[in-house]
Amino acid sequence: YTEEERMDIKKLKSKDLPECFRSHRQKFDYETAINALKESWALWLILHEEHFSKHDDIQLLTENLMEGLKKTANQILKGRSNNFYDYIKLAKSRTDIHRSNKKESDFGALLYWQSAVQC
Repeated sequence: YTEEERMDIKKLKSKDLPECFRSHRQKFDYETAINALKESWALWLILHEEHFSKHDDIQLLTENLMEGLKKTANQILKGRSNNFYDYIKLAKSRTDIHRSNKKESDFGALLYWQSAVQC
């Protein structure tokens, strides 16, 4: 993600939005992507908690975690997720921008809502 893509769109006025936020894009917005990675890590931790208490092979657990996070990151960069809420977060943030300036495009909000429905 570029510095421009990492900007917090909630803190920007619609007239100041970089081009990357003005329409639907293939990859997820940065904030949504970071949250998706955090949730992926948290879910992995919950599912592997007993392995830690048994002192299973840390190297194997680390490799498994890294593989899962890379898979999640690749999906996010392609605009896909198995988590319905990732799409909702994206659609909501773009809808908020649209509500502040209805004269411009919908900033991709409609397509993100459609992605949530299809998930």
